[in-house]
Amino acid sequence: MKLINEISERQFNAYCYARQPMVRVMTREVAWFEAANRKLLGVVIHDFRDNDFGYVILGRDKRRLFRCIKVSKKFFSDSLKSISALQIELEIFALDGTDLYEQFDEKAPTHDIYDLKVAPSKLHPYFEVLLNNEKYKGARALIREAVHSHIDVDGHYLQQFQTDGFSARLWELFLYLYFYNAWFEFDNDFNAPDYKLLKEDKEIFVEAVTVNANPEFDVQPPSNPKEILEVNQDYIPIKYGSPLFSKLNKKYWEKENVKGRPLILAIHDYHQGSDDFSIGSMTWSRTGLHDYLYGYRAATHIDGEGKIIFETEVFDGLERPKMEKIETHAFKGKIIPSGFFLQPDAENISAVLYSNGATLPTFARMARLAGLDDVNLKILRHLARPSPAGFLPKFEVSDIDDPSYEESWADTITMYHNPFAKYPTDINLFDDITHLWFDYKAGEFRGPYSHNAVYSSLTQFVNVKPSAIK
Repeated sequence: MKLINEISERQFNAYCYARQPMVRVMTREVAWFEAANRKLLGVVIHDFRDNDFGYVILGRDKRRLFRCIKVSKKFFSDSLKSISALQIELEIFALDGTDLYEQFDEKAPTHDIYDLKVAPSKLHPYFEVLLNNEKYKGARALIREAVHSHIDVDGHYLQQFQTDGFSARLWELFLYLYFYNAWFEFDNDFNAPDYKLLKEDKEIFVEAVTVNANPEFDVQPPSNPKEILEVNQDYIPIKYGSPLFSKLNKKYWEKENVKGRPLILAIHDYHQGSDDFSIGSMTWSRTGLHDYLYGYRAATHIDGEGKIIFETEVFDGLERPKMEKIETHAFKGKIIPSGFFLQPDAENISAVLYSNGATLPTFARMARLAGLDDVNLKILRHLARPSPAGFLPKFEVSDIDDPSYEESWADTITMYHNPFAKYPTDINLFDDITHLWFDYKAGEFRGPYSHNAVYSSLTQFVNVKPSAIK
């Protein structure tokens, strides 16, 4: 193995969580390296102000988080000279006999997400899959590195990730990775709401919430379009409504640190997982959420062949889905009013952020793209995407190893904006996700989709010969 290796930006990103947003404003990264079997990272930067090139070397601190240990004192007129100087410095550090580079401000102890905090019998089934299933080898590495930098503000993250809080903590980690890669800064002085984000001198608060199982209320997973349509009429809105309403009653906006600032509820559906016989609820419950949030739904029916048909109307000379107002949702004796954003106090919620992508297959795909996965499996992704030409999604299958394949943490995220919010969220701060809102005057959903938006997807792992892995 070579002492120093050039790596991709994606691989560097999978290990480095120490950048500050000002780095993006002042410099551009042009080359990335690892040394001594990832004891060290190095990056060559182009300084916009002086139009010259330098480098930064990172080593692990006592928390095993990669942080800056050396910045080039001399800057060069071209990148190749800076790369040569960086490689010389990396060789010196690689042979210094030190594994950790203490920064003397490490407050939290070193933590490894796979250091078991409970007896094996108490582990969450999905955590056991992550821990032991070879197809998630890359995901294990990616999650381990990310957790080194994820601040555990309440002291229970590791234990809950391994047990009954697995889904909620995976959702928090997914959000953290999205926010970090979207160049937000974090203020970890408070433990509620979950995230205080800073960007462009603006503060935003985010509280993570999940839809969880309730055996006494939950239904069998739908198996066809007709059943999916039916469960999204009332059952799914009630499933989303319960945790959202509970968070509304927390009244986070009354906290001194939150007052006068946008507050976002970030929700993910985990109430039915996938197995050999059915797909997880996160793949089919999206429409029930936005119908509930705004109190309107697209009028639909099932035709004789079992296909969902959107009823349409002509507005300003254009055909569009016909919308119908919803007053209440009723299921199994439970009745709730529709229109979360129309409820008392909901004006204090700026938006509801949604994703169905905080899953182990997502982490496996992102790890493969970052070069952290050397498992002899091909990964295929079956996608449903927005269709500009119609009301129903378009479907495609992608090979993760195809050079043209793109994916980011932002692709499955949609922000549903509250049109009545006291403190609206600036969509420009979240410029890589889909934004939607309901225009009550026009009677239609509006907003820009992200360039690589994904409604839902299924990941398939396929055994192949070693030579078939690209």
